[in-house]
Amino acid sequence: MKRNLITGGALGWAVLIFLLSSQPASRFDEAESTFDFLPAIDFIAHVGLYFVLAALVHAALRIYLPKRKDLLAVDTVIFCLLYGVSDEFHQAFVPGREATAIDLAADVLGAILAVTLWLAFDRIRKYRRGNDPSTERAERDGERDT
Repeated sequence: MKRNLITGGALGWAVLIFLLSSQPASRFDEAESTFDFLPAIDFIAHVGLYFVLAALVHAALRIYLPKRKDLLAVDTVIFCLLYGVSDEFHQAFVPGREATAIDLAADVLGAILAVTLWLAFDRIRKYRRGNDPSTERAERDGERDT
């Protein structure tokens, strides 16, 4: 059940990003004028969207690829980079929208922030529990069961 929720969340979030990217620029003009007090709202939005995507993708990869645990952060960032490239390519064909390297950089930044935070929380959790081998073994076994 947990596996399906996390995977569905990651896929659903990716679809949401695609749907937002499909909207013509005129749809966002009103929203941008509402947030005029925030500089670079578009950059912030990209970082936020890809932060959530990376967290969900990382959680899903931890379930499906537990033996690659050490490389999952890299896998997650690469996935978000490739999804961001496809998103920017897609935007190039939407009226009033354009593909920009700054948006792609914001996407990757959001992904890097998410996995960095995830790894930091993992390290803190392990430190608090101590490096008890039985605890680590139970964690690995629990990840396989979900």
